[in-house]
Amino acid sequence: MKTLPVGSVYTEPANEPHFAMTANEPVIVMLTGTGPTDTVYENPADDPTRKP
Repeated sequence: MKTLPVGSVYTEPANEPHFAMTANEPVIVMLTGTGPTDTVYENPADDPTRKP
């Protein structure tokens, strides 16, 4: 993990698993990309769309 300063921009390679984490401070994340795209949770129990 690497801490990024305010205003940072970074890229992630296509067709590879991605991981990001926030700590105790509020954060705004903007994601952009070119589809098609999908979100697959490593642990299906973490998928918020499956919560009752």
